Amino acid sequence: MNIVRGTRGAAVGVLSLLTVVACTPSAASRPDAPPRPVGAAAGAGAPSEPDGGSQVAGRPKSAPRTSTGGRTPAAAPRSAATLAAGRAGARFDLDGDGRDELVVGAAASPGGTALHVRYSRVARRDTVTAPASAPGYLLAPRYTAGDFNGDGFQDLTVAAFRTPTQGAVEHAILVYPGGPDGLDRDRVTLLPGMNAGAFAAGDLDQDGDDELAVGDGGATEQRDGPFRGSVTVLSGSPNGVTLTGSVRLQQVVPRWSGLAEENFGTHLAIGDLTGDGYADLVVNGSRRGTSETDWHGMLTLFPGSATGPDARRVSKVEGQLDTAGDSLPVDVILLSDLDQDGRADLVLGLPRSAGGRVIYLRGAAAGLSWAGRRVIDQDTPGVPGRPDPDATGGHFGAALATGDVTGDGLPDLLVGAMTMTVGAAADAGSVTLLPGTPQGPTGAGALAYTQAVQTGDWPRPPAEFGQSAAMLRDQPEPNDYLGSAVAILDLDGTGPLEMFAVAKYEDRWQQPADAPYGLLTTLGIQTRTPRRGSTGPAASRLVPLRQQRPADLSGGGTRLLHFGYGLLSN
Repeated sequence: MNIVRGTRGAAVGVLSLLTVVACTPSAASRPDAPPRPVGAAAGAGAPSEPDGGSQVAGRPKSAPRTSTGGRTPAAAPRSAATLAAGRAGARFDLDGDGRDELVVGAAASPGGTALHVRYSRVARRDTVTAPASAPGYLLAPRYTAGDFNGDGFQDLTVAAFRTPTQGAVEHAILVYPGGPDGLDRDRVTLLPGMNAGAFAAGDLDQDGDDELAVGDGGATEQRDGPFRGSVTVLSGSPNGVTLTGSVRLQQVVPRWSGLAEENFGTHLAIGDLTGDGYADLVVNGSRRGTSETDWHGMLTLFPGSATGPDARRVSKVEGQLDTAGDSLPVDVILLSDLDQDGRADLVLGLPRSAGGRVIYLRGAAAGLSWAGRRVIDQDTPGVPGRPDPDATGGHFGAALATGDVTGDGLPDLLVGAMTMTVGAAADAGSVTLLPGTPQGPTGAGALAYTQAVQTGDWPRPPAEFGQSAAMLRDQPEPNDYLGSAVAILDLDGTGPLEMFAVAKYEDRWQQPADAPYGLLTTLGIQTRTPRRGSTGPAASRLVPLRQQRPADLSGGGTRLLHFGYGLLSN
């Protein structure tokens, strides 16, 4: 299905640079890759992928998903009991116990990319690489999870590629089915010919099986033709993801000189933004003008329907080329019901925009709109720290995750700022928690973690994971990139959700070039009550509870080289 251009609507400003468009289909994106430290390598022994640039009888009805991997209860707000418990339900439950699994993307030897899976119940850990049934393939660092066959277990979907001959690249998607014993690596489905630059999963047609949306990364075989990127929506079925009946969404480029819409499908998210019970698809893109530097970001919403993504009711928001200032370079998209009104809200990460920003847009029946928007950055009242003085900025919004970590029943927002300067350490990185409110994230009561946790008159955090305090005294160093990936997960099924953050270049510059690097930190909230007789309020901070390096997760004949490929999170 080709997406044709529609009629422009009235412009509405946000930061004096944004436009709203309601149309019959259209959109695109071209955010550049985040900056890397000078001399940063992909990791020894890790091959790099060439740029590609109604209920079903007998099966439970799936709840709508909330982003690239999350689920929320259906369109109605959660019950009081659920809110009191502060739980949102598992979103990445591969073994069916009602709890999430921790999935870490890493470079590995042998095998290129590997996914380390720590189950919440199954007494094993998996290091997932391409199966023998897919000879010659290597995994690529793009993955998500969804219940594609409606059996109640989440399935893991991973991009893959191989080079049968020099200069020839074959792309594919691998689907590892979940089950009571975890991932079934003997029944992996291979979908050949699919160049997956981005993933999102969710039930767009409400038939009980999740669909899989696949963006080609904004680069198609028709790079010089009329299209600039595409998104293919694959159907779920009792047998899992299928190419049968797939729908291809493409952005048509105008047949006149000047503006061209391109990089359609570089980022995707799925969730019920309109509140009608069907999950909706949000697609990133960009509009390019008469030069390579003349461009701005765009977002398009395809509402879900009984027949899948509805191209007749598309809405769009975009930046303005004719306004001085920012061009809306959106690099991160997620959908989650942060204000608990029964509609998923859109949260955008703009790490390359004026040092980094997060934009919060409430869900609405009419689709995408800037109405009620909120911009949060390090100038926002309540957000700790200050704008980064470094020329690259702090990249606030480089990674996002949502979930209730405070236990008050309201989803919180975790924000990574991977190049934030900490003291004298440039690009050390930081992580900020924005507590949830009935109005969504505001910045009030925010907490920041930078690895520079000082004991002072605070007690050391309890050794909840049996790790000594001495092992948690890591310090910020230049180019650590803390906050390059974040996640909020339900691993134990009790109390508030758990927080995780990756520093993908931790140890990279302090040891031999071929040594593993990267750090995975489990974070918690520590509260200090006032001393007896004091009238001051209680104080809280983010603290490390556990820290793991590649060697701690390696096993099964696979050596992890670095944590550079993210976490499975919404």
